[in-house]
Amino acid sequence: QTKDVIESYEALAARLEDAITLAEMAIEENDESSVPEVESELQEIVNLVGMDALSAPDRLKLESARSIREDYLHQNAFDPTDTYTSLPKQVLMMRAILSFYDKALEALRNGANIELLVNMPVRERIGRYKYEPEDKVAAEFDSIQAQLDSEIADVLKRSDD
Repeated sequence: QTKDVIESYEALAARLEDAITLAEMAIEENDESSVPEVESELQEIVNLVGMDALSAPDRLKLESARSIREDYLHQNAFDPTDTYTSLPKQVLMMRAILSFYDKALEALRNGANIELLVNMPVRERIGRYKYEPEDKVAAEFDSIQAQLDSEIADVLKRSDD
């Protein structure tokens, strides 16, 4: 029976490694079409063995994939601002999510706490960005980037304590 458990975990570990590789490729290549698959794979592993089974960088991938699905790919047809989104706005929306991922990953490498990173208030603002009117998109993007930089600096300070 112990052998079966070990084999199950080895199979799970192989699936986790495959899912992580897919997530890395999707995020690095900005291929949002494969993100739902990646998120699904990572979420299935979390459901089986818990969030603690993911390393901090893998947890960040999961959170970023979730953000792409919920904040970028999901569209609210009943909201006049979100019903139609211009290509420039779509690009900035994706850049905001990927900027969070890139900057948070760098912060992790510098000793930041994953819980503090994934709970930064700017993430909520990134999620609401799609509701920003077209004429305010560029200014809001710049403001989000400034808040992201500030909050990451704060997380790094708090992680040092």
